[in-house]
Amino acid sequence: MRSRVVRYLGFVGLLIAPSSGIWAAEIYSFTSIDVPGATSGTGARGINNAGQIVGEFYTSEPHGFLKDGVTFTTIDVPSTLGGQPFGINDAGRIVGTFFDARGNHGFLKDGATFATIDVAGATGTQARGINDFGQIVGSFFDGTGGRGFLKTAQFPRRSMFPPRPTPKPSPPQARSTTLGRSWGSSLLLAIRTHTAISRHHFPNPRPSCCTARGWSD
Repeated sequence: MRSRVVRYLGFVGLLIAPSSGIWAAEIYSFTSIDVPGATSGTGARGINNAGQIVGEFYTSEPHGFLKDGVTFTTIDVPSTLGGQPFGINDAGRIVGTFFDARGNHGFLKDGATFATIDVAGATGTQARGINDFGQIVGSFFDGTGGRGFLKTAQFPRRSMFPPRPTPKPSPPQARSTTLGRSWGSSLLLAIRTHTAISRHHFPNPRPSCCTARGWSD
């Protein structure tokens, strides 16, 4: 009985193995990413839900890049010896590492603004990833070795939808005209109603049958 179960499982495995290989080949494809002008290679490090990719490429020194569709944009932290972006969130904020004479530092790129990320007391800091809430993770090094860190952002999350416009109030002149028309209509209705009631309850007072002519003896 046991040998039959083993033979059955082996037969099922032979059926599944080829089909799983075909399924993987149909689902996945590979596309090379080469930054124009790179002389010593390109590395892709992170991608967001919009398909924007960040990484580094090498010439005489490392440079960061952002790939958005077919467009490559170089990312260099000002006054540094080179850098490596590692992560990008759906708001387009980018984190990574740059190098200077003092060592390694993390950075946050928000639009055209760069902010340095240094863990207090560390000899080197690397920012590795950022989520849509602006929380940043990475690693730092001190006298005891390497450690991880979580940095909570100090800016609010960006909304994907623009705020609703505030409705404008009606001009004062338009409100006055509308109010005057309303009062005028009410006054005219009251006059017409009063006239109709007067005619109904107070008929012509002149008598229709008797007239005094004088006294008789």
